[in-house]
Amino acid sequence: MSIKNLSKETVRIISSGQVITSITSVVKELVENSIDAKATNIECKLVGGGFTSIIVKDNGIGIPLNDRQFIGHRHCTSKLPDGSFDNISKLTTYGFRGEALNSICTISQSFSIETRTKEDIIGKMYNFDHMGNIVSETPTNTTIGTTVQIIKIFYNTPVRKFSFKHSGNISNKISKRKVNATFNNNNVEWHSIICNSTMDSIKHLFGSDLTSQLQSIKKTYSFDNEESDDTEEESIDENNIKNKLINEDDNFSKNIEFNAILYKPNVDPEKYWRSSTDRIFFYVNKRPIQLSLMPTFKEILKLIKQKSFQLSNTESSGNKKYPFVFLDITLPTNTIDINIEPSKMKIMFHYPQRIIDLIDKLTDEIYPPPKLNMEIPLIFSNK
Repeated sequence: MSIKNLSKETVRIISSGQVITSITSVVKELVENSIDAKATNIECKLVGGGFTSIIVKDNGIGIPLNDRQFIGHRHCTSKLPDGSFDNISKLTTYGFRGEALNSICTISQSFSIETRTKEDIIGKMYNFDHMGNIVSETPTNTTIGTTVQIIKIFYNTPVRKFSFKHSGNISNKISKRKVNATFNNNNVEWHSIICNSTMDSIKHLFGSDLTSQLQSIKKTYSFDNEESDDTEEESIDENNIKNKLINEDDNFSKNIEFNAILYKPNVDPEKYWRSSTDRIFFYVNKRPIQLSLMPTFKEILKLIKQKSFQLSNTESSGNKKYPFVFLDITLPTNTIDINIEPSKMKIMFHYPQRIIDLIDKLTDEIYPPPKLNMEIPLIFSNK
């Protein structure tokens, strides 16, 4: 068989299937767009598990008129300053690749966006073709914000559609995405419930009994060991990386901040720990991270388990249960690489061992090792 160029349609479907991998990935992309648009109210509606239709509505700032022609075009985004890769280390938004909406257009039967900004007298509804081009627009009497409607996602990839329909409870996976969005965006409203803090979000989602066993910790450490008691020397290469990063940006912050919510000491693992990792939430600069994709966070989870088990006198080896963990690591954007894979749920630290060492120090403060009671033998006695 001779080598041939793939058709543009085939290339689009193949690449779109790598960006949009499931119903939950669709919701993730749309919700993150809403949060980037400063939405405080996000409504998600799924019909037929999302395979019939998906609607995500927000009260964000809306899409400016001059930007709407580019909404469905691949690699068009407003989130990467000047559209230059050189500015990727300065990103503070969730999205930046400009692939999601075009991919959704490609693999859905119908895709439309209704939007209005504060400058618009009325809103407009836009319908898109499979290439991401606007094919029609109609005026609508809508409020400020954006509504995305998708009809029959994966209609042209039936095998994937069948696989997803039999891959487990979609609503639970969507809830996990909403939890990720809620924890670090406490002003976001779901179903008319506003949570004013991360702990309030946990209480609403998991109940007051669990919340009563948790403690909130916020700790800041220095990059350069000035506030650290670490004795392990960092590698020369790692120091060179840090120095290079600092010199590249005069506004570089030398601090790493850990915002954590963990179990209090002596919590009964048999009662509160779970056999799944569905209550483990890791973030970097408020971006949710998938545990299975990040060896660094697996090491962090291992540390947390070992330290908390140490206080409860339970053997950690071989234990298949997991504690509740919320951990958001805030550090300079130029010390991580977020352009690893399309879902953006995997990142790369420039110095992962430093993160692990600081977590080790933090957990020692939260779960101090027990003091050993040693009986000193009486060698001499007064007669």
